[in-house]
Amino acid sequence: MPKNFVLSYVEEKAARARQSGGEPGPVITIAREYGCPGIPVSQGVARALDEPGNPWKMVDREIVDRAASDLRLNPETAEAISKSAPGGFFQEFISSFSMQQNPNDAQVKRAMANVIRAIAYAGNAVILGRGGVVIARDIQRSLHVKLYAPVDYRVARVRQMDQLGSDHEAQQKMAAVDRERVYLRDYLAGEELDQHVFDLQLNCATLSEREIVQTIVWLARDKFSQGKQPG
Repeated sequence: MPKNFVLSYVEEKAARARQSGGEPGPVITIAREYGCPGIPVSQGVARALDEPGNPWKMVDREIVDRAASDLRLNPETAEAISKSAPGGFFQEFISSFSMQQNPNDAQVKRAMANVIRAIAYAGNAVILGRGGVVIARDIQRSLHVKLYAPVDYRVARVRQMDQLGSDHEAQQKMAAVDRERVYLRDYLAGEELDQHVFDLQLNCATLSEREIVQTIVWLARDKFSQGKQPG
């Protein structure tokens, strides 16, 4: 399948960055099924890795805000466009506006990909969602994690998080959000993303948040360490 132009665009910018010298990363990307504790895990990993002279940060919403700012677009609109398929939300959005005044679907996704790539290259970042695994997968000093859990576990958490009245409502919400996330990753990759792209997949129903954080941190330190010896 032909490579998606968004990924090609980002890789071209990455190639220019490589020519200027310097090794990119380290960066950790965390993808998650809706209902899994992505935010507390990402924050916990960033806190555990953070140390004087070597600060780490967790990045999520900042990606949308920066891309929206670059495009002079409302962040909520940028968020909605990034999650929609071409011909979906964006077609409704532009129905009352001029195409010359507003960025299109591809421009929004390209802007977000550009922000993610810059963050990944700068390093010492934990990128939550946003297709980060696609944008940073060729960086040698990178670690790509997926959080998953059985439906029953996720339904219970989603009902509590979103204050929903039934399991059915929670399942509908989970399906909708997961679909948006998979669509964005596949769109950026230009193909259906192989799950083997992840280095580590962790079951949130059988592992505590503390255990998940400790596992990611241990592996990250080992993988990113200088002079690592083969095991």
